[in-house]
Amino acid sequence: MGKARDIRELLKAHAYPMQPDYEQLNASMEKVDACVRFNRNEPCLCHNDFYAPNFLVSGNDMYLIDWEYSAMSDYASDLGTFICCSDYIYEEACRVFDEYFGRQTTPEELRHCLAYVALASYYWFVWALYKEPSGDPVGEWLYLWYRYAKQYSALALERYGKA
Repeated sequence: MGKARDIRELLKAHAYPMQPDYEQLNASMEKVDACVRFNRNEPCLCHNDFYAPNFLVSGNDMYLIDWEYSAMSDYASDLGTFICCSDYIYEEACRVFDEYFGRQTTPEELRHCLAYVALASYYWFVWALYKEPSGDPVGEWLYLWYRYAKQYSALALERYGKA
């Protein structure tokens, strides 16, 4: 959430039109961040750029490339990025979580993973808002990340009892 806050500060210098609920979304994301910080998991090695273009598939082999952003983080940060950079509906996202765990996701794991989809979506949304006025448009991804930040933050906060 720290990098998203930094970008929000940079956005203040641009005259880019914001969504009418921009401040409400920021407040929701702060709540989501507080929830995951309270229930912090032990950090592990994460890719931190975990989305389709960084997977190479050759026959039955799959390789994850481009490790320049790798660092110790919460496991769900990679899942959050993967989901928010895909066009999955909620049910498909839940199947990804189940596949990751190799079993049905527990309610605690589900809310944690949903929170990280929201956080990743929000980061990429504010990043896209910053890129747009500099002549580097991201196209439909801006709306997808905005929609996912709203949807998944509401789902996570509901499960944390903070809606």
